[in-house]
Amino acid sequence: MVFHQFLYLGKILSILVFKMKNISQSDYLKSQAEKINKLFLSGKFDSVIEKSKKILEKNPKQVPFYNFLALSHREKGNFLLAEKILLNALKLFPTEQSLLINLGSTYRVLMEFEKSEKCFKQALEINSNNINTIVNYANLKRDINDYENSIILYEKAYKMNNKIQTVVINLAAAYQIVGNFELSKKLYATLDMIFLGFSTCKIGKEDFSTITLFFVCDEINSLVYLCCGSVKIFSLVFCSTINPFFIIQI
Repeated sequence: MVFHQFLYLGKILSILVFKMKNISQSDYLKSQAEKINKLFLSGKFDSVIEKSKKILEKNPKQVPFYNFLALSHREKGNFLLAEKILLNALKLFPTEQSLLINLGSTYRVLMEFEKSEKCFKQALEINSNNINTIVNYANLKRDINDYENSIILYEKAYKMNNKIQTVVINLAAAYQIVGNFELSKKLYATLDMIFLGFSTCKIGKEDFSTITLFFVCDEINSLVYLCCGSVKIFSLVFCSTINPFFIIQI
């Protein structure tokens, strides 16, 4: 009887130790992901690649580090290597939305639009309300001049969260392109901007004043340049880590 009790207690202790190890491992990986994310946002892509590789060697089931690895290679211009990493990761995790989104956006950069759309559609089949998928798909639709559907997607994202300024800017730009200037102006008017200063630039034979504005965003900080000829605003140039550089005629 005493022997059986010791066996039972031994099993309980083994389970507790196993759970404690798992909790400790989970905290460690979370901590590493936060550190690597900071390195990624600082543009230290070689360090991100090195650290992500080391973690994946011991923890091959940790999806975030495949994304860090692939996106760092993409930032360095190694698009085909990024594609390969994401495709291999998807063999292990075929329903992981973040992998599909990043693969879709990689194909978009490579201008392989059909492959890109396929990835976003797959991601939406898994979760039709994932705002990251919706915004990336809207960006693709805009790139292929399908403004009607890009507006539908941006509108959906805007209704889900109207505080994401990249969504507001892209939706306003899309309305502008299709000639709905009133809605476009209303959306631009909702943006939180901080005036930073003036400078001058030359476009062709004309001199323009450049107003630099700083957008305060939850997810990123973005610089916006408004080039003005005399009083009329000529164009808006927007640059961020989520959307590629683009120019909007106003």
